[in-house]
Amino acid sequence: MPNVAMFVEKVKGKNIEPVSQNYQRVDDAVTDKLLGVKISFFSSLAGEIEPILREFQTDSPMAPFLYTEFRSLLLNLLCRVLKPEVANNCDPEKVDLNDSANVISGETF
Repeated sequence: MPNVAMFVEKVKGKNIEPVSQNYQRVDDAVTDKLLGVKISFFSSLAGEIEPILREFQTDSPMAPFLYTEFRSLLLNLLCRVLKPEVANNCDPEKVDLNDSANVISGETF
């Protein structure tokens, strides 16, 4: 990302600055202070989802295993935001994510 930010900085305001919508998105993104965190989050999320996608890309009948795999994936993702005592004893379909008593606060990190 530092190289992308340097590119945007060098071309900004000059007559060589691209005018495409994609460049505008990149320009907006490099000014976002949380960009590194967002990229890391989505990268780790993709790392959890990709093995499941690979496993189910087959001609074999895999539908009976979908519920188990997706429930496991949901529990793994919920463990990222739920307090450990809630995550260990929760039913993922019934947990209230709007209740601050269930969710890890930003101060915890």
